[in-house]
Amino acid sequence: MVDLRSEFIDLITEGESIGHWMCIRRFSDEHSEYWRPESQEAIGGPAYKFTDEVMKVYSTLASKRWMSIGANQEQQGTIDTKYKLFYLPYDVSIKVNDEVYELDCGGDLPKPTPVYKTSDENPSQRKYALKDKFKIKLVEKFRALNGRVEYVIAFGEISYYR
Repeated sequence: MVDLRSEFIDLITEGESIGHWMCIRRFSDEHSEYWRPESQEAIGGPAYKFTDEVMKVYSTLASKRWMSIGANQEQQGTIDTKYKLFYLPYDVSIKVNDEVYELDCGGDLPKPTPVYKTSDENPSQRKYALKDKFKIKLVEKFRALNGRVEYVIAFGEISYYR
């Protein structure tokens, strides 16, 4: 029997893999220092505290129809670059409204360090700025034999392009 979990991880991480480096930003339920309760908004930063994790994933362009099939029928042969599917290992914690950032560095190179200003980028030191930001809209766990989760698919919509 094939162990899909290990095959998937090998596919995105080993040798000439198809994986590339991304930063997953996970938000907590706790407000950040930028949150102003009196105005019910955040000023100068995100409303909630977050943690960032750099990992290898596989992504591909997706159609909004992947999330909802119906009235928004698309013309065949068109490509919409606003949406991506992110394929993640089975044990990755990701939820709706988390963010995924692409890092402009090769997946065959050592793990990079994310920086938060473009001016701080330094490829020779493996420091890369967070680039295209995708807001996660849907998370699906791919299950196989006996309901075991083999990998996770997150549907993201671009919300910032640098």
